[in-house]
Amino acid sequence: MNAKEEAKKVFLTEPLKMLVGYVIMSLSPFFLSLIPQIRDWFQSAAPYSLLLKFAGALLTALLLSGAYIFHLRKEASRLKEEQGSHPFFKFNVWWGKDHNPLCPTCKTNLLQSRGAAISMDGYSSSRAPFSLWCFNCNKPIDIVDDTDSELSLAEAKKRISNTTAT
Repeated sequence: MNAKEEAKKVFLTEPLKMLVGYVIMSLSPFFLSLIPQIRDWFQSAAPYSLLLKFAGALLTALLLSGAYIFHLRKEASRLKEEQGSHPFFKFNVWWGKDHNPLCPTCKTNLLQSRGAAISMDGYSSSRAPFSLWCFNCNKPIDIVDDTDSELSLAEAKKRISNTTAT
C-alpha cells in the first residue's frame, strides 16, 4: 500500500466509518421507540395468518441462506486445500505445497546451496551466494520476477505468501 492510499485510509475512510457509526448510534433510540407503532400499524393492516406466513417465509429464507453460507465456506476451504496441493508456476520456478520451490523442467525439489564458489558443467561462479540447484537436471535455477531481476528465496516466498493469502 503506498503513502497516498494509506493517507486516504487514515484521514478519510476511518473517520467516515466512525461518523456513520455515531449517527446510527445517536438515532437508534428514536428508531427503537418507533417499533411499537410500526408493529401496531402492521398488525392492524394485515391479518394474523398473513403475518405468520410472512414470519415463516423469513425464517425459511434465513435458514436457507445460513445453509448456503455454510456450503460456500466448505467449498472455499476445499478449493484452498486443493490449490495448496497442486504446484503453480511463478518467478521462473514451480511452487509446491508449503511454498517449496520446484525445478521448472522436472518439478523435483530444488536445493538451496551456497553456490557462489560452485562451478559445475561450465556454469560460472558469479552466481548469487545462495542459489537454487536441481540435482536431477544438474543445473542452477534462478528465481526472477517479471522485470528479470533476481530474487532471493526468502523474498520470493514472502511475495507468494502475500499473493496467496488474499
